Amino acid sequence: MSPYIPRDPVRKDDRTLARGVFCILLALFSLTFNGMPEEPRGEADFLVTRALATGEGWALHDLPLSGSLGGAGSGLDTGLQEGAGKWRGRWFAQSGLGQALLGVPFYWIGRGVGSWVPGLEERHHQRGYYGAAGDDYLAHLALAWRGPLLTALTALLLVLAARRLRIERSHAWFAAFAYGLSTFAWAQSRTGADDVQCTFLLFLSFHLLLRIRSRLTRLEYPSAGNLAALGLALALTLLTRLDTLPAVLVLCAATEVVLTRGYGVLHDAPWGPERDGGLSGRAAAIVVVLPVFVGVAILLWFEHAKSGSWTPPRPQDIAPLSQWPAALAGLLVSPGVGLVWMAPLVLLVPLGIARTRRRGERLLERVLLGVFVGTVLSAVATRAWHGGETYGPRLLLPALPFLWLAVALGLRHAQSLPAGRGLVLGLLMLGVLTQLPGVLVSASTHLDLAHQAAPQKWPDGEWERMRDSEGGTLAHLHWDSGFAAPWAHWRILRHRSAGLGEAFDAEVLYGVDGSAPLRPSSPALEGFRHLAWVDLRRRLGGTPWAILTALGALVILGIHLTGKGLVDKGR
Repeated sequence: MSPYIPRDPVRKDDRTLARGVFCILLALFSLTFNGMPEEPRGEADFLVTRALATGEGWALHDLPLSGSLGGAGSGLDTGLQEGAGKWRGRWFAQSGLGQALLGVPFYWIGRGVGSWVPGLEERHHQRGYYGAAGDDYLAHLALAWRGPLLTALTALLLVLAARRLRIERSHAWFAAFAYGLSTFAWAQSRTGADDVQCTFLLFLSFHLLLRIRSRLTRLEYPSAGNLAALGLALALTLLTRLDTLPAVLVLCAATEVVLTRGYGVLHDAPWGPERDGGLSGRAAAIVVVLPVFVGVAILLWFEHAKSGSWTPPRPQDIAPLSQWPAALAGLLVSPGVGLVWMAPLVLLVPLGIARTRRRGERLLERVLLGVFVGTVLSAVATRAWHGGETYGPRLLLPALPFLWLAVALGLRHAQSLPAGRGLVLGLLMLGVLTQLPGVLVSASTHLDLAHQAAPQKWPDGEWERMRDSEGGTLAHLHWDSGFAAPWAHWRILRHRSAGLGEAFDAEVLYGVDGSAPLRPSSPALEGFRHLAWVDLRRRLGGTPWAILTALGALVILGIHLTGKGLVDKGR
């Protein structure tokens, strides 16, 4: 090989380091995830996944009982399909097809493990889940565990992508752990929502694009497997959440640029590979584009099955353009869900972008800005810009790992500033302290209590007017410092840690007058019952010690791999 051809920046130690980060974060996320859905939409996703896994199709033929969803039909769309000479109602999950499709293997695994412990499944069926009908306990658990798994895999890809961008190994390691521990990705991993899956798939697409570019830079043909995997990841991203379309288009454009320029250099290099050594540029583009077209065709077919129309579905909750600036401010700086509070190290992103320009790394800069702008526009264009009953700006999650590559790049410049190391560590600790209450206190618990106390804050019908307004009540709660999620979660956690029970003083909790104490409206929202292992032991009398021991062993393995990977061997 010519000495002018760069070698692959990802070495064996980098892969070892990435596996170590993955093991540690997977164990931590598994300790704090939810076993049962936190909101009706999660149960709707489970029911549709089960229908698909058991051969009943993509939809539910009968509307589930209200007790199983917390509200009849919540989390479901209705569609009409003609069959047997008459119209009949069918119910579809609001999440995309990709969410159910990739959930099928997890459902099968959960059902298989459940057959080994029939007593546990029977107890769950008899006792239910705090008033809701209960079945397929371990299948619920397996589907929910997809959130921790995919979030930990995103951190693994973050290490590898950072190294392919020639970011220092120690900074790649730090950024990956900071992504897992000091951002709202941790809280989002608990629920296994479609945001977690589309974030992983979108970032996997970028990681594969970096692998393809790396091979072209070394004057090697990209493998057909990487090209097909890139197209499949982009297609599944769209199938999981259609509003990721702007970000997917950005990556499609970046792929076209990488392939065009890479194959141009490949063909002009005097010491390049043989002409018949791999796919041509046109064939490579087809391999990438074909799965995306198939994904779009499946989306159109599914829309036809729901509504009889072959046109893409139109969003139903588009906000007026005049409300977009307020939504943007809410996503970025509001006390309840603002990005700067929920991921404080994001303040280093401008330093990272400046460094990419100095290094001439245009691909990262353009993809990062394109993905972030596209994700933000998709979020502010909807009335539910806050993401509903969740912790953190859920709709911005797909852009978060891209931002964190810029954070990894900005670490070097930040540490060279006066008191720069202290600033970085301070932002990291602020992020960790912000995430802990979001993990240990259910977002549904906080919002349940907040809605009980809010009429005292806004009396004389003002609260009812807020409820009927365009933005709804959550927009007002997120902007009020007394109701802001991070700090309210801390007060709830402090109350429970002191053993004061489930009766909360409205003045202490939210700073409003109230004679009657606030209590969670459902037993499922009390204490730490939302944590899977707490629920297993207290409600079902199970013994999670074997699993917790396995997670402890996973942490030890992760520490060993991390230490081994950080050893600098010819970086």
